[in-house]
Amino acid sequence: MSLNILVTGAAGYISLEQAQGLAALGADVVQLDLHDKETVVDCLMSRKVNVVIHCASSTDPRSVLNLIDELSKQKMRCRKETFFLHKLKDTSPVFETENLLADSFAIRKTDVSFIEHAKVQGVVGFTIVPSCVYGKGSGKWNQLSVVLPAYVKPSIAQGAVYRFKEDTRVSGVHVSDMSALYRQIVQKVSQNEPIPSGDEGYYLALAHNLEWSKVSHQLAEALFTRGLIKNLKVKIWPNEESAAKALAVPTKFVQPLWNAGHFTIVNRANLHRASQCSTSTDDELTSNSIEIFANNLKKNPKTDQSSKYYSIIVHL
Repeated sequence: MSLNILVTGAAGYISLEQAQGLAALGADVVQLDLHDKETVVDCLMSRKVNVVIHCASSTDPRSVLNLIDELSKQKMRCRKETFFLHKLKDTSPVFETENLLADSFAIRKTDVSFIEHAKVQGVVGFTIVPSCVYGKGSGKWNQLSVVLPAYVKPSIAQGAVYRFKEDTRVSGVHVSDMSALYRQIVQKVSQNEPIPSGDEGYYLALAHNLEWSKVSHQLAEALFTRGLIKNLKVKIWPNEESAAKALAVPTKFVQPLWNAGHFTIVNRANLHRASQCSTSTDDELTSNSIEIFANNLKKNPKTDQSSKYYSIIVHL
């Protein structure tokens, strides 16, 4: 099955200069306002897109619903299945649980809307659930996940690394394994191999455990060695509000991003792929984040942080 894939938001919020750089590498780059339905329709129709890999913001369901609507029409025009990979599997009733808690968190509400709307429109949907992504990607931009690098700036500003009192353990996955999961799902689609989708199509990207206490101490040592902080001792956040202010995120994001433990029931028979990174190293967890952050301070690129994401079209 030939695929025309729209990848939204994978390069992050980028400027025209960066978009031109991606285009120079051979990518078909389009600036797309995902909230503008007419623009979405024109983009998907003109390029005959039949697969969407949605990596843009999940806080507003409108962008997801617009894309699904047009994929449904594309399915009717071409009489072939269309597919949507939504970033957010196990054998437990994940969808039912999210549905019950839909009003508790904006992103969860989008997840539920995605599953329900895709089912109604006849679009095959997969939900990708990344754990704590670390490591340096090989792409042109946006080489790091935001969770670990976000700790670097406030640590330097406050002269010390802070963490929560709880010694929280989370699931971790290297960026290369994260990318490989997407590739494998797309490969299954292209070969017409059936895999769980819709209500049962949740795929958890996890390889091993990370302990925040250990990560915070590694970060403190790396920053201290570089002379970026003066206090080697890791301190404790007094409350979520203090952490949110330092990390520059809404308070409601602090707990799920940096202080939520994990409990998973894994269906190991789904994709049969072993992780290439069963453990993490100090460089991957901390040094890469620090170096990228320092380079960004020097370059200080201007970015367009609107709903107009630059998206990439891939032809397979």
